[in-house]
Parts: sequence; structure tokens; C-alpha cells
Amino acid sequence: MLKYIMAFALSLLSSFSPTVSSGQVSDEEILIIRMHTEDDSEPKIHSFSMSDLEALPRSSVTTSTIWTEGEQTFTGVSVQSLLEHLNVQTGQLELIAQNEYSIEAPVEDFYQDAALLAYNRNGESMSLREYGPLWLVYDYDSDAKYRTEFYYLRSIWQLHKIEIQTELEVELNR
Repeated sequence: MLKYIMAFALSLLSSFSPTVSSGQVSDEEILIIRMHTEDDSEPKIHSFSMSDLEALPRSSVTTSTIWTEGEQTFTGVSVQSLLEHLNVQTGQLELIAQNEYSIEAPVEDFYQDAALLAYNRNGESMSLREYGPLWLVYDYDSDAKYRTEFYYLRSIWQLHKIEIQTELEVELNR
């Protein structure tokens, strides 16, 4: 029975994109962003490889988490920088993990809080088993507000998709 469970778990892991081998992420598409703008009937799709993300302004934070032992140094792109790169100032985000776990948050929250879309932990890329290849983290040690259930629930790992709706579309969907 255990053999069948392990085979099933491995088949699920192998079905995930991006390609992961030896704990390293290939330079295939690892993040898809679909932008629903008020003047387009079809969403604009932006695909990012690891190289694309690494070309954006880099940020790092050293902090402890409830999921890891000791301080960790995370490197990536701030969500604010990513949103600025896409020219997004208002609206609603839905961030979706490989296992379909998702969170929703207003764009404005990421201009107020220093969320980091981490692609490295302690100088290494993160495999799916290591919360990667992308993990949304905060500097949990910098402020007690980041050590609350609200921010822990937003700390989505294995992130691979972001849906962005502009403010107008959010209002129309209510």
C-alpha cells in the first residue's frame, strides 16, 4: 500500500511545471501573470522565467520563519517592484500555488508592506519540496504584525500564477 501511495505522490510532483531536476529550477516559465485590464476583453499574459525575474531589481531579507529552522536569507524581487514593472497601481491580486492554494489581496497592500517574491533561500534556488521555486515572504522579524496568522496565510509558497484585476473590474464583479 505504501508503495502505491509513494508512486502516486511522485506522479503528482512530476506533473507540476516548471521542470525541476536535482533541486534546480530550469529556465522555463515559472510565473504566469494574467492581467485583466479595463479596456481589454482578453487578459494580457506575462510569462516569467527565472532569468526574467532575476533581471528585475533584486532584494534580500534575513529573517526567521515558522516553517524553517533559524534565520534564513531570502533573495528575490519585491512584489512592489514586480507590480511597478507591470505598471499596476490598483486592483486585486489572486496569487495561486502549484497545489491550487490561493490568496487574494488588494494591490495597495503590496505597496504598503515589504513582501518579497523569493526565488533563492540561503543562496540556493528552491525546489518544490523546499517551498519553491517562488515563495512570498515578509521580514517576519522586523515587526510583530508580520508574525500573525494574517501574514502567515499570505506567505504562499510554490507560487506559479498571479491573476490581476483592475479596480474597475473588481467593482463590476460585485
